[in-house]
Amino acid sequence: MGARLGPVMVKRTFLHRFGIAMLVLLSPAILPVAHGAESDAARLAVPPIAAPVIDGRDSSADEWRGACTLTGWADSILGIINADQTIVDVGHHGNTLYIRMVYPIPEAFRRDSVFYSELPLKKDVTERDGDIRSDDYLGFQVSPGERGDVYFFGVNAANTKRDSRNGDAAWSSDRWKVSQTWDHDSWRVEFSLPLDEFPASESWGINFVHAARRVETVESVWTYQPAQLTPLARMRLAQRKVAFALGGFGDLGNGSLKFAGRVSNHGDVPVIVRSSVAVTDVTGDERKAVFGPSPEEHRLQPGATKALEAGFDAPGSMYGDVTVRLKDDRGNVLLAHRLPFVFSREIRLEARYIPTPELLQLKLFMGAGATAKFSSVTIDLVAKDSGQTALTRKIVDPQQLEQIEIDCRPLAVGSYDLAARVKLDTDLVTLHDRLLKEPQPEWVGNKVGISHEVPEPWTALTSEGRTISCWGRDYRFGAAGFPARIDVQGSDILAGPVRVSATVNGRRLALNDGRFEPYEESDTKISFKTVATAGPLSVEADTWMEFDGFVWNTITFDLKQGAALEAVTVEIPFRKQYATLWWTAGGAHRSPINNSAVGAPPQTTTRLVPENFLRLGDEEHGLQFCHESFHGWNVTQTLIPGTTDYVLRYDARSADTASPRSLSLGYMALPCKPRSPYFRQYDFTGWSRSATVDADALEKEGDLFQVMPYSEGWNHHYNYFNFWNEDVYDQDFLRKFRDKWKKQWEEKRHTFTMYINSGVLDANTPEYRKYRFEWQPVPGKASYVPPDPKTKDKSYLINGCTSARSSTDFTMWYLDRTVKYLSEDGAIPVHAYIDCYSHHNKSCSNTLHDCPQDGAIPVLATREYLKRIYTIYKSVNPINQVVLHNGGENSLSAASFTDIILDGEQFRAPYYSTQINDDTLPNNYTRILDLERVRSLIQTYAWGPERYHLYQFWKWTENEPDNARPARAHLWALMFSHDVPCWSAGTPANIPRAIRELGWDEKTQYIPYWRKGTGIELTTRRDSVVASAWRRGDANALVMIVNDSDAADTVRLKIDYSRFGFEPGSVTCRDYGAAGLGYPDSIFLPEAQRREPPHYMEPEALTVDDAVVEQDADISVAVNEHSYRLLRLFQD
Repeated sequence: MGARLGPVMVKRTFLHRFGIAMLVLLSPAILPVAHGAESDAARLAVPPIAAPVIDGRDSSADEWRGACTLTGWADSILGIINADQTIVDVGHHGNTLYIRMVYPIPEAFRRDSVFYSELPLKKDVTERDGDIRSDDYLGFQVSPGERGDVYFFGVNAANTKRDSRNGDAAWSSDRWKVSQTWDHDSWRVEFSLPLDEFPASESWGINFVHAARRVETVESVWTYQPAQLTPLARMRLAQRKVAFALGGFGDLGNGSLKFAGRVSNHGDVPVIVRSSVAVTDVTGDERKAVFGPSPEEHRLQPGATKALEAGFDAPGSMYGDVTVRLKDDRGNVLLAHRLPFVFSREIRLEARYIPTPELLQLKLFMGAGATAKFSSVTIDLVAKDSGQTALTRKIVDPQQLEQIEIDCRPLAVGSYDLAARVKLDTDLVTLHDRLLKEPQPEWVGNKVGISHEVPEPWTALTSEGRTISCWGRDYRFGAAGFPARIDVQGSDILAGPVRVSATVNGRRLALNDGRFEPYEESDTKISFKTVATAGPLSVEADTWMEFDGFVWNTITFDLKQGAALEAVTVEIPFRKQYATLWWTAGGAHRSPINNSAVGAPPQTTTRLVPENFLRLGDEEHGLQFCHESFHGWNVTQTLIPGTTDYVLRYDARSADTASPRSLSLGYMALPCKPRSPYFRQYDFTGWSRSATVDADALEKEGDLFQVMPYSEGWNHHYNYFNFWNEDVYDQDFLRKFRDKWKKQWEEKRHTFTMYINSGVLDANTPEYRKYRFEWQPVPGKASYVPPDPKTKDKSYLINGCTSARSSTDFTMWYLDRTVKYLSEDGAIPVHAYIDCYSHHNKSCSNTLHDCPQDGAIPVLATREYLKRIYTIYKSVNPINQVVLHNGGENSLSAASFTDIILDGEQFRAPYYSTQINDDTLPNNYTRILDLERVRSLIQTYAWGPERYHLYQFWKWTENEPDNARPARAHLWALMFSHDVPCWSAGTPANIPRAIRELGWDEKTQYIPYWRKGTGIELTTRRDSVVASAWRRGDANALVMIVNDSDAADTVRLKIDYSRFGFEPGSVTCRDYGAAGLGYPDSIFLPEAQRREPPHYMEPEALTVDDAVVEQDADISVAVNEHSYRLLRLFQD
């Protein structure tokens, strides 16, 4: 059977119901028709409200108080209810209609935001009255009178407005207003429309429309009426302040109505509202009521609210509609809303064979009628070759029918017929399918990328007593597996041992260090247990540490009878000087707008929902914490600044005080690795040169190789590397590719980077077709793409999960084979560019994956995934570079296994979206980054891996090239002063000129501005003016002075020349010029010239100014706002 099963067969007694259901799905035109009856017309009474502010925001909790709230959408093509969760609020004030529409961003986006480039909405159309219907859009239609013109008003996420009359966008109005905001959670759009622009009318036509294109495909209307091109509900502007809310309709597609709503009286006098909910079956020739109407009377005093509820389970397949009606005591219709639906399943078998664990999963779906008659189901697997029954399973409990699992490991390889005999009272229904069990492929369970040798640049672990040492760090372990002391680069960053306490029966008990019991020790990993007792509580911590300094600590608790563990507290006290910067993977740190909460940690006690990957430290020392699932514990993080220390505290309260579950926490001292000796010896094409050069020129300059890191789409199938499968690739595809890059290597030392989209899988591949149910994340769809030789080169991307072991095994097996082939077993460097890394920061509950409980982040699986990739590349050639395209996660538990982290993309889409409603935000980085945020988030010394910063605001370059040049130069000021180059931004010519003349290799030493006593002093009136330097050998230094303030400044630069190896006497000061927002040209070519080679101003064309300075004199340096100046000091 593989992953694709045969058709389901049912007894003839059920076929007529399925046949009708199929007819409905294929023929939406025959959905329920109103027949012109007055009672069947869709109606909406819009209540009066206070005029809200049209700003796309919730300005106050009561801003839309009194509006009616609508949901319950129909697919505008199929004409049946869909899963659209958009909420509409509508009210009127005076003669103006106010509408708010809120579309919840799908969870799929939050799990995989980098896959969507941090953009949850398609917003390509930017021209006024452009066809926004090709984008995600929200809008409404309105018509004055019974048969008036129909006007449309809508907007997309780019704030592109479209209005039309009878479909003609040439008609336009400037009186309607719209404003919006969107983020990772929702898209909020607010409209106002003065109705006096149209002919006066007592009754209006109204409908609301929504389409989604990017994350999901949705085409919705609020009211659907067959045979009408533009269906409209009849709208009346009510005078009484009676509002209602439609909360949801349950799962009508599966035959279950669970209607929920409410009605409220916002007026000053009592009101009586009568409600009814009815379900009508139109499967036959006539409409037949199967539920309701069930009238209810609601007496509402002023300010009162009453719930509206109704429930119904369809007894069998049904094609019908549900109608909700509300009417007040004066006979006025407040609401008449009808939703068509199809319930087509009476009894159905879904079978999946999971190849790696050899597991057959079955689900038996039945309607309410069949469930009531269910007696048992017997499942037989019959060997096709012998006709013998190989396995039988009988189930009598109906609660087990949605998850039946059969272990197929005892079955021999071969084909089997599957029969499920369902007994319904005296009837017997037999459902059939097939199963094919094949031998396991050689890649299943492989150990490629798993090594017991320590890779460069780390060193083997060593231990002495309770102290375990790795590169650059020493951990001394104390209570419950937590550190009593951590030395980072020789500095003890803790103010004292981590304090662990437990509250038992109301009494707080401190845990001592307890017994330290190592039980596994190697160069790569050391494991130990710490056992301590406090009163009636025994605590055992099972802890392991690996060669990169990552620690995972799992604590279990044992209580004497009658004792209750109420809380556990872990307090990590930092020395004050080592707690000046912080970063987390969420909250304010994900915002594109810089603020005071981003760089320095809070200076007042601050309680947080636990932020994963929180780092606390300074520029060159720190600790990062991570977790997967807290296993039912209620955990908070609290930041507590003190006089001499800064405490990070975890407070955990157990849901089960008598038998508490284990509690796990990971941590890692940073930086996690030394700087790479190769970092200054390769060129990411586009930053230090305008183009690639030949091998001789490269060798003359001392570089090892050149590299263009980005190669998305190079193999058509992203992270699918089975190039030996001719159903996917032509036989010579990989050979041709290798020969092409071999020539590039020989002529230019230009090397290839393999783009690996680590967060997705390609459904258009044979392995995915077979293993898709095993590999898919949950929630998610295991899409089936039929094989077609004509489309074998096309990719069909779906989400993956690093916890799917066989998927990872498959990837690593063929990745290893590919790297060895392309590199000719290491003779030619080949690199990795890992994208969509934050896909792994997702919730997945597929029970086949061993994902963390509670759908939390798979920290350990993602760590192993990147470690295996890193090991594969480094085992082939140590100078192979692993580049990680980072979306701001900075989760070093996994990113430790990269050479270079490339970030910056996380700012683009959110900043663009914020600009839509804030026209004060400039097209530059002044509101995105400052020196403190870069120190905290980006620079190498805080984290370990090298850094490049990706400029992605290409619209600035295209639309405003004269402004984009200084904006990019300002970005260079912020980054390069931290020894971080920019990529894809173009480079001001003075930087490559200066570093080439200085000498740029492993002997070049960076001297950061934040260190004290370096021999470089700057006298300035502003805190945001700094100077970093690079030194290569004696009497040879490069200084970058950065002014990130809003005003020009002239500073005094003082150099202790003796510390830089200068001989007594004069010094040459070469001024390479300045660039940034204060310098409009910023040493770039004009944009028109950049369209032709050499694209950038060649460094040699730059004019420099040499001056002689005396060693006892300061240097006066003028730098304009948000800019930098480069000076080289040297002696011939």
